Amino acid sequence: MAINNLEKMNNYNPTNYVNNSEPDIDADNLNKTENKLAETVEKANQIIDALKTLISTVQTNSETTVPSSSLAYSMQQAITNNTENIATINSNLANKNIIGTYNIPNITGVSTEPENITSGYHNVAKYSNGQCIYSALVYVYTSAISNSVIGTISSQYAPKQDVSAYVYDFAGNRFLMVLISSDGTIKLLTLEGTAIPESAVKLRGSVVF
Repeated sequence: MAINNLEKMNNYNPTNYVNNSEPDIDADNLNKTENKLAETVEKANQIIDALKTLISTVQTNSETTVPSSSLAYSMQQAITNNTENIATINSNLANKNIIGTYNIPNITGVSTEPENITSGYHNVAKYSNGQCIYSALVYVYTSAISNSVIGTISSQYAPKQDVSAYVYDFAGNRFLMVLISSDGTIKLLTLEGTAIPESAVKLRGSVVF
């Protein structure tokens, strides 16, 4: 039985016995007490069963149950652990410093020079937590580059496996893809992973790895 379905018992009017006087200790009066005692025991058992159903030992989205003490404790521990993890992450972010930067040299068909692109850059930075970020604001003339390669990252900054990300060509108003291989090679490709037809690209984007 659900606890919401439990109803109060009717008020009980006790029989007040007086020595050597009425009421008599007879079957009617004794059975009145016995019946009320049986009713009370039955109601108590219903309450116990309802309470057992009410207390949940597993997390559940329910308005008819409450967590047990052990479940409430484990939930609080999980909340505490999450709070500590978030604090650690925030601390790591706050303490993340750049420990090295590698400027990727211009090659034929790739330029950061002001006559080709304003405020151009092409580099990779390494942070104290081991994370790297490749950043580019660079001019690329696709017919002048070989095998779609627009540069090479120094081995100490190269990713452990191939990584890729979408970048934007604001000269052609389109998205392209940069693919950085584990050997440090940087390729500029179409979103399908193919070579870009002859065009002048002004590339802007970054890849975190």
